[in-house]
Amino acid sequence: MVLNDSVADCFIWKENIDGNYTAADGYKWLLDKRITPNHHQSSWMWIWKLKTPEKIKFFIWCVCHQSIPTLSMLHKRNMSQSVCCSRCLLYEETIFHCLRDCSTSKKVWHGLGFMDINFFSNLNLQDWIRTNSTSPSMCLFLAGL
Repeated sequence: MVLNDSVADCFIWKENIDGNYTAADGYKWLLDKRITPNHHQSSWMWIWKLKTPEKIKFFIWCVCHQSIPTLSMLHKRNMSQSVCCSRCLLYEETIFHCLRDCSTSKKVWHGLGFMDINFFSNLNLQDWIRTNSTSPSMCLFLAGL
């Protein structure tokens, strides 16, 4: 679809008045987009600062971005017939269920010494991961993940 034959298509940098991109404009734009430390919900820097192997950091990043292929997600994409957890056969297989709430997962956590009711009470996945990844027992927690 052509809107106007007399005007050629071109790229325009909307952050500059004349529409031209310069490295200085790009740098200024990046500085303006920096996330302040108080906005930890949108900042994932805490993950990359963890003292753990990169593959665990990447896994945590995937978990926090809800990109682990659970049956719940696969079902929503018409790639699975059921959302039911294949380990316990009782509840919907979400990331939180797989990592913490499934009876099989709870056995692992209990075996690692995580028996405190507070460990299982946090309802926000990202907060649960962040709190436990930066706790004194972070090595055991990360091994459990």
